[in-house]
Amino acid sequence: MLVKYRALSKSSQPPEVERVGVILDMQSPVGSIARDYISMEISYFYSKHSNFRTRLVLSWRDSGNDTVAAALTGSDD
Repeated sequence: MLVKYRALSKSSQPPEVERVGVILDMQSPVGSIARDYISMEISYFYSKHSNFRTRLVLSWRDSGNDTVAAALTGSDD
């Protein structure tokens, strides 16, 4: 899984969007469960911390059981 981190800050300015690429094997039970949990946790975080102005937007990639090939396609976005 690839993650890009940026410090989240409190502000009255409009939200800043940060795109984050996530590579998982969606055909595996672990990959599909991980996708569900990551999505739920981001939603939960922002419901409890609505004053954070940075918003993460996840871009999902299916590794197709080939993580290296999936990572190389990340530069296409």
